[in-house]
Amino acid sequence: MNEKQVIMGETTIGGRRELYNDEGLFDIMELHRLAIERASTARDAIRIMGEFATKYGYGDSGECLTMGDGNEVWHFEIFGAGAVDKGAVWAAARIPAGHVGVSANRPRIPELKLEDKDNYMASANVHQVAKDMGWWKEGEPFVFYKAYGGGGSLGSTRREWRVLSTMAPSLKLDPWDQNPPFTVKAEIKVGPRDLMRLHRDYYQGTDFDASQGGVAGPFGSPNRWGASTRPPEGYTGFERTISVHQCSYTTVIQARSWLPAWIGGVVWFAADDAKTSSFAPLYAGNTRIPETYEIGTRATFDRRSAWWSSNFVGNWANLNFGAMIQDIREAYTANEDRLFAQQPVVEKVAIELYKQDPNAAREYITAYSNRVTQDTIDAWWKLADTLVVKYQDAGGGLAGAQRQRAAYPKDWLEKNGYGTMKNPKAAPPAVVKEPVKK
Repeated sequence: MNEKQVIMGETTIGGRRELYNDEGLFDIMELHRLAIERASTARDAIRIMGEFATKYGYGDSGECLTMGDGNEVWHFEIFGAGAVDKGAVWAAARIPAGHVGVSANRPRIPELKLEDKDNYMASANVHQVAKDMGWWKEGEPFVFYKAYGGGGSLGSTRREWRVLSTMAPSLKLDPWDQNPPFTVKAEIKVGPRDLMRLHRDYYQGTDFDASQGGVAGPFGSPNRWGASTRPPEGYTGFERTISVHQCSYTTVIQARSWLPAWIGGVVWFAADDAKTSSFAPLYAGNTRIPETYEIGTRATFDRRSAWWSSNFVGNWANLNFGAMIQDIREAYTANEDRLFAQQPVVEKVAIELYKQDPNAAREYITAYSNRVTQDTIDAWWKLADTLVVKYQDAGGGLAGAQRQRAAYPKDWLEKNGYGTMKNPKAAPPAVVKEPVKK
């Protein structure tokens, strides 16, 4: 997010290998950075990225940037232009007002209608490259994701289904559909906390609930490690849920055109995996952020680092996920309840300050967000220490009422042979004959 409320999110979408050209100057991060430094609107950002990638070349895999501003939201997808041309092929489609779109690691832009300039944009070569490669014939509808994306997978479409069906339940979307709609009209009023819940989702309450089944272990962990073999042809492996333990960070970003940009733009940021972390706000007008967000490496454990606070809690929860996630949910709910309750009050003060002195308002929101984000990280280290003590030795290390020893569930014990092992050399049990009653 920049100081003009231009906001972006990213997903890698792969695409056809033939499009890759490593001579291109830009990867997606540099292209993103270039646009966020220069753009005043989402449309500006799309044009900037398109022009620079076409002129200097795009040397990355297929990528999607979901982007918006205070008035619009767009879906931008870009690929290389092939081994001969180091330029780029790209397209952008606008998310209609009142609708929800989703990108889950595969191309999504449907039929391009470039005559509708309000809702579609694309590179000049978008048709020609597909035609030259044999991926599209003139006279056929030009569906961008089919031309440039190749195939998809349930790992992507299942997440798309979860988001779209949550926002429009009456559509009764098929979780096995490989081509769900590009967008749906939201049947609920969507706020930041709805998106936070989705980012924490692992298909709870559905047939695909990752906390159920043998691989979830006795304590219902939705996290999945690597598999040593591929599933047979036609079968799926583990579900790829929305929330994953490998996540580096999650953002839920607001852009509100009716407020001054410094105040209207806010990133709700959660380090590491959202389901074992807490969101906290950083404003578009921030002049600085807490040091805890600026430092840290995965190679060295560091209690000063925001990322390590959430990563530690998430990893510790794997010892007894079903129990610890209750403590974690209670902690992030309490923290976020407080922050969302404070938000309108803080912003009212900031707006009044802005009318008198915009820089004073900027310093006020900077100081506020720095304090509450640091408080959130401090609270997460306190939570980590609490979990270590509470669940020491699976909860059996505490005395009295604090004692919460973990116990394997009955059905899990039965499925795993508990009580069925017997020493084959042991003498058979003695048989006692009762005297016959006359």
